[in-house]
Amino acid sequence: MLETMVDGKVANAITDNNSAATCNICGTKPSAMKELDKIVSQPCNEEFYSYGLSTLHCRIRFMENLLKISYRIPIYEGQTQPKPRYSDQEKQKIQEKKDEIHNKLRKELNITVDVVKQGFGTTNDGNTSRMFFRNPEKTASIIGLNQELVERYSNILQVITSGHPIDSEKFGKYARDTAALYVEKYPWWNMPATVHKVLMHGSEIIKFFDVPIGKLSEEALEAGNKVFRHTREFNARKTSRKDNLEDIIHHSLASSDPSITNYRVEYEREKYHLELSDKALELLEKFDI
Repeated sequence: MLETMVDGKVANAITDNNSAATCNICGTKPSAMKELDKIVSQPCNEEFYSYGLSTLHCRIRFMENLLKISYRIPIYEGQTQPKPRYSDQEKQKIQEKKDEIHNKLRKELNITVDVVKQGFGTTNDGNTSRMFFRNPEKTASIIGLNQELVERYSNILQVITSGHPIDSEKFGKYARDTAALYVEKYPWWNMPATVHKVLMHGSEIIKFFDVPIGKLSEEALEAGNKVFRHTREFNARKTSRKDNLEDIIHHSLASSDPSITNYRVEYEREKYHLELSDKALELLEKFDI
């Protein structure tokens, strides 16, 4: 059994990692994630490779990483270190830039980002991130960041979510070159743990599994959340919590039966489908796609 259908929070809990900002594989803290040479030679807990890359959430975290950098561009011009705190004037500049980028993304890409949805987190979901990375050149122009970095992020996400076998050596070099570009262009913003995990440990995690990492996504589990909520509200007893959960489990077991799933209607998702770029294709193992 492969325990990859987990997100970052679950993986941190399983690995006793007390901080979500710290890498649960090599133990690197946020302030040290720009020291790439040290990270490469640092020992890793290979047992934790078995929890995969959480490829669905990677899309969202990569998008949020670029957005947070873009909001702060006006106050970090020429800076190389993070600021311990922002002044009221700097906070105002960040908010103005944030509003400007949100309006452009809504107008030009028809997506809404970083807006809180009551009871459901934010509008940052898998489909939003797919649209965000669909046209890296246009996205880079809107958010005002280095185009090569945005393109590299897009290519990496295409590769790890493609479901095709990946050339781990080529991928590892490409990912670490991307990390070096990140540190060169934006040294003042600490690399998030998820981005660090993909760029610095992604190739080792890919080699750990006998099947493509894209087939080990937690997407199916996330997609089941709305089914779970509907079942709990309309198809489960409310006499006690025990009865409620028992009915949900019974409903889930019945609906996952192969004889029943064969009758499900498959929906077209061409709107969110991403064609693999030429560079992404180069990072895959040679086979007929």
